[in-house]
Amino acid sequence: MTAITRTPTAHARPTHPLARAGVVVALSFVLGGLTSYAQGFLPDAFASFANSASGWTVLTALLVFWSRLRTAPAAVLGAVSFVLLVLGYTVAAQVRGYVYDPLLFSVVGVVAGPFVGVAASWLRATGVRAALGTALLAGIGVGEAAYGLTVIRETTSPVYWTVIGVAGLALLAGQLVRRVRGALPVALAGGGTVLVAAAFYLAYSSL
Repeated sequence: MTAITRTPTAHARPTHPLARAGVVVALSFVLGGLTSYAQGFLPDAFASFANSASGWTVLTALLVFWSRLRTAPAAVLGAVSFVLLVLGYTVAAQVRGYVYDPLLFSVVGVVAGPFVGVAASWLRATGVRAALGTALLAGIGVGEAAYGLTVIRETTSPVYWTVIGVAGLALLAGQLVRRVRGALPVALAGGGTVLVAAAFYLAYSSL
């Protein structure tokens, strides 16, 4: 009698790019809705996660990174994911009896989402691409941390802003150790993080 053996298969992750993109689309809407509910149960120290640009940026970046899509599809998925996060939040807010206008952050998603998607995809690259992807995402974290700890420090807890800032710096440090090598990529990663952080701070302060 011949023994039948079963080799492990990777069922945890859909293998087809379209299937992974579909999972990201569905999760984006669901997670967007959950951020609305999260405003009611997150402790004060982390409540800003559900009411900040970096919260949706982190979710978009993580979802696109998980999808393992290449540059062009990642750009499209970044915009779609960000907008669906906003729409999911809007629907959940209406269910809870609140009125939320999704226009502003939907526009932000259409404009910034592709860059976030590409940056998340490029975190798996090396050299200049990894440096640019790292600079954008780390810069957003550091920039919003600076905004939170200065402009709105009197009305929000400093804990979340500190965590998101440290996370941005940790991403930069980790990429410098693992994927960003050479004088030019290192300069782009470090200098780019500072520039993105400054641009984010100025742009967000003007809204």
